[in-house]
Amino acid sequence: MKKLLLYGVCFLLIICVIIVIIISKTTDDEGKSVVGDTNPVEISVAVRKDESGHIQRVKREFEQLNQNIRVKLIELPAQSDDAYRILISALNSGMQMFDVCEIEDVWIGELASRQCIMDLSHLEANYHELLPEAVSGLEYNDRLYAAPYEMDLNLLFYLRDTVEEEEKFILNNSADSISLPIDICDETLLNDEMICMIMELSNYFNNDTEMAVRCYKWIIANNSDNIKEGKDLITTFKLKECYALWTDASNKNKLDSGYSKVTGLYGIRELRNSKGEPISVLKRSGLAINSQTEKYDEALRFIEFCTSESNQKRQSMEKNNLPIRYEFYNDPVVLDAVTYANDMKDQISKLDERPCREDYMIKTEEIKQTMKRYLIGEIGADIAATQINELEINNFK
Repeated sequence: MKKLLLYGVCFLLIICVIIVIIISKTTDDEGKSVVGDTNPVEISVAVRKDESGHIQRVKREFEQLNQNIRVKLIELPAQSDDAYRILISALNSGMQMFDVCEIEDVWIGELASRQCIMDLSHLEANYHELLPEAVSGLEYNDRLYAAPYEMDLNLLFYLRDTVEEEEKFILNNSADSISLPIDICDETLLNDEMICMIMELSNYFNNDTEMAVRCYKWIIANNSDNIKEGKDLITTFKLKECYALWTDASNKNKLDSGYSKVTGLYGIRELRNSKGEPISVLKRSGLAINSQTEKYDEALRFIEFCTSESNQKRQSMEKNNLPIRYEFYNDPVVLDAVTYANDMKDQISKLDERPCREDYMIKTEEIKQTMKRYLIGEIGADIAATQINELEINNFK
């Protein structure tokens, strides 16, 4: 009798152990799990401010499915250059500021060459359903260093009741007689978006960099009063104080949010040069893992969840981003939300790409200083164009 009782107790203990193992076991690739750890692992994820709203929802869903992992979000500045300076400082110093970080394609070369971020090439086998341009922009020396997260490009937003001809938006050669105040040129205009815009204007004028820098100065000069008042160009268009805006497609949400005088009144289109070629430059971002992290498995699990098909679909629709999966270009729900995507699907492979070069950020700093001298009248457009061409700004492919 005692033996039977002992066997019964042992059997029950074995069953309890099996139940505990099953409960704490993690399941599928999208991160589904149930409670099994009273001391969850915390990972830190650094994203830019304009991304934090979307990633907050992803974080909540991830934590519900992975209750043994907690995600701490670190908000970086929305402006690309400011975010880069914080990230590169933390990575170079070996600080454990974050485990996962959102990075842009132009940062890959420097971060990878310094071994600040991990090689994620083993994930490429999972990306056969993604557009190759979404993946290639995050590679360095044929190795992948970030999981493809989003793609964006500049498009023309214009008021339908004023003008649609891009020439009236983009052409005026009297800017050289204008010198902009030095305080405007210090921070407001000299950023990575300026570099991209000069590249695109150069494409528009068939690789004429001098025309590109003249045009950039004209655009800024015509909005200098608004800039002095602290209004950026998005706000200026939103208040209907200019009739056209060349900006990221994903900025559509900003134009329609809050107090806006242009909601429902504007169209969106790409611009082409006289050869019929699209002038936009493709911009990619990805999720990378800090090479110093001690939480690689948890960090990778979060990245895989963020870049799942369902999350990528929702992100494109919510943020008006260029879809990065082939099937989304045949999905009427996505195309209804991202209205320009159908027109761009055959153009993506023709777009210039930003480079993954080790010296990209160094060269762009030199370009900014050249443009500052031109904008405040120290040098002419011809000299500015010559110096910029010597730095190979147009060598994007």
